[in-house]
Amino acid sequence: MEWYGRREIGTAIWNQARHREVKWLVNDSEVGEFGIRKCRINHSEDTLKWLDILDAQKRPTSVYIGTNLIDWAEVELPPRLRERNADNWNRGEREKYAELWKQYLDPAVIGLEKYHKIWKGKDMVWDVDDADLGKAWIISYKIYIHLADLGYNPEIVFSGSKGFHIWLYAEEAERLSGASLRTVEQRDPLRELGKEYRKVIQKIAILATKEPLYRYDLAPAHRQGIIRCPYSLNSKTGLPVWPLSESEIEKLNENDFTSPYEIADILFKWETERWDGEKVPTSPMSEIWSRHKHLFE
Repeated sequence: MEWYGRREIGTAIWNQARHREVKWLVNDSEVGEFGIRKCRINHSEDTLKWLDILDAQKRPTSVYIGTNLIDWAEVELPPRLRERNADNWNRGEREKYAELWKQYLDPAVIGLEKYHKIWKGKDMVWDVDDADLGKAWIISYKIYIHLADLGYNPEIVFSGSKGFHIWLYAEEAERLSGASLRTVEQRDPLRELGKEYRKVIQKIAILATKEPLYRYDLAPAHRQGIIRCPYSLNSKTGLPVWPLSESEIEKLNENDFTSPYEIADILFKWETERWDGEKVPTSPMSEIWSRHKHLFE
């Protein structure tokens, strides 16, 4: 919980999640793994509060975010997970909200005008996993370079475990696919746009890697696609879900690795160069602060 207790981490996660649905994936030793969706991170302290409610100290919990962009001002906000001033789960209100959420996804119920006020776009994500993490990196980097060569601005994120995510944010994703929520068939725009995205994801991957048989996880392109939230911790490994800077991409290209912990040893030494050229340890928070300086200011 120390990681999530830092203001820099809370702000970075809020910045990633504020216009998206949030899912908490909880691993309970007694009942097994379960997820809680249709949640919202409203400010920089929300992640820590949610994890405290979910008892994440005892139950490893991962944070996921939707690939759909939502205008929270256009919907009823999600109810509390617990009843006010009580330890009871707020099941009744959460179940009612789940039914309301179904309406938000159905233009036949709420009308197209309202639908397009709620849903503002969809990000495209290549989710590359492999038992050989070195192979996953080679494939991910090829996709990243291919997109950059086409004039786009992709971002590679280390999943904290056995793979990488290549993000192309909504505006550029629409340009690449030639489709948007308003141009696809309007009976179920999020589903239809996801179908278009899946075609593009596979096409670009084949063009970039020349490997037509490689299997990609297409779940982020689903109607309500989700992906691990950058700057959260992967509860399976304890490692950060980490967006890679250009210098970090270079480091991975310069080194061999097969496991997430070997990547951690390469990426997370958290060193900085002093005035005399000597490298000295530094906090990861300084790196996160520099990436989100505009938010803190």
